Amino acid sequence: ISLYITLGTVYDNLYQSAQSKNETAKATAYFDKAKKWFMDALAKDAKNREANYSLGSLYYNKAAYKTQQLNRLPEDFSAEGMKKYKGMKDEIMGLFEQALPYFKIVESVDPNDMNTLIALVEIFARKENEEGYKAMKKRLDTVKGGGKNTDSYFK
Repeated sequence: ISLYITLGTVYDNLYQSAQSKNETAKATAYFDKAKKWFMDALAKDAKNREANYSLGSLYYNKAAYKTQQLNRLPEDFSAEGMKKYKGMKDEIMGLFEQALPYFKIVESVDPNDMNTLIALVEIFARKENEEGYKAMKKRLDTVKGGGKNTDSYFK
């Protein structure tokens, strides 16, 4: 499992590098390979904390990158501009949705992982899920304050 995760991480790093250079075709290929290796790890152990976190992060980071692109779009209120904006926003929300189940599994295994809680807060905020946002924010604040969550929210 750790070999699969390591290979996934290598391809994730290559993906991020290609993406930062706007090498779209390479980035897509590396993303797919990273995803494959993380999925292979999960096929061996569906509750593996590191594999779930890595796969959730893969989608989350892609959504964050797309969000930066969205924020750089010029203000174009034409029908075509609004359509492009909505398409990118829908794609971003889809990526956050894909990340969510993996972060939920990580939280169920480790309810005090700060990075997972940060991601969950962000995802629930973007989904405008007030209940989920408040619950994750409270759990995150507990950990930030030096405390521990005694049990998982996603059992």
